[in-house]
Amino acid sequence: MARRGRAGTSRLRTAEATGRPVDLIDLRTVGEPLLGQILGHGCRLLGSEEAHGSLLSRHLIDAADFLSFAQRIVDERRRAWIGK
Repeated sequence: MARRGRAGTSRLRTAEATGRPVDLIDLRTVGEPLLGQILGHGCRLLGSEEAHGSLLSRHLIDAADFLSFAQRIVDERRRAWIGK
């Protein structure tokens, strides 16, 4: 039998408790816009208020820097595709 790490055991326990598949994501390394979706719609199971605040702060700064640029690219591609 394969040895499970701590994350694998946590994932298995969470999946068993909820009856649903579970993906564990290291929020310290995830980028935008996924971080924003997780912070906005996810459920925090572990971690301190300080760590959560740090993630929120990083999200707000990254969103201000990155998401307007990404939206502009999407808008330009849409205009090139449909001509509007």
